[in-house]
Amino acid sequence: MCFGNKLNQNRPEHCITPFPTHNNFCGGFALNAVLVDLGSGTCPIEVYMRIQDYQNKEIIKPYPNSSASIYLLGNKSSGTLMSLPSGICAAFKDYVTDRTVTVCYNSNFERGFLNNLISEEISRITGERLGMKIQALDVLYHETTWKYILVLVNNKHWIAVKHVKKDRFVCYDPDEGKDSDGSTMGEAIENLRKEYKISGLYICI
Repeated sequence: MCFGNKLNQNRPEHCITPFPTHNNFCGGFALNAVLVDLGSGTCPIEVYMRIQDYQNKEIIKPYPNSSASIYLLGNKSSGTLMSLPSGICAAFKDYVTDRTVTVCYNSNFERGFLNNLISEEISRITGERLGMKIQALDVLYHETTWKYILVLVNNKHWIAVKHVKKDRFVCYDPDEGKDSDGSTMGEAIENLRKEYKISGLYICI
């Protein structure tokens, strides 16, 4: 069985009815690929809904004027919300409790237009509710010790990478359900042939 199982966020049979033609389901699909590989996954839409449940209860409803709430509500696609790192961490914690998660981010996030958002996210991710780790770094290590990495590309789309062995990485893209491999994470992503730009935000598992 291939990583991601070729599940496609743009195919109705892999999603829900009625089906949004453009959607923000990618976070649920990417995380589900990791969970299934760990033996804990269910279906990508259920995972996506767990992410959104956390974001609605812990971010949007109690803090409607926060940078995160404004960002989420301002970037809807067919009524679907994007998945923030804290939401993905919360959903992962619901399924798996014996693995640690580290959210790594590029310094661009500290001074760019997402500055306030990343500050809020750091507080949520490291707080008592989630209790996970944060690491600031400009280049993700080539010889990463993490087995799974959710990678943000184009500042809006989540893909999943599995470190199979020392010089082999497999990448799964929910957008078309495709997978590709390479000797490095960057090469595996490049081999998707989608011209994705890595944003510098990673959820490492």
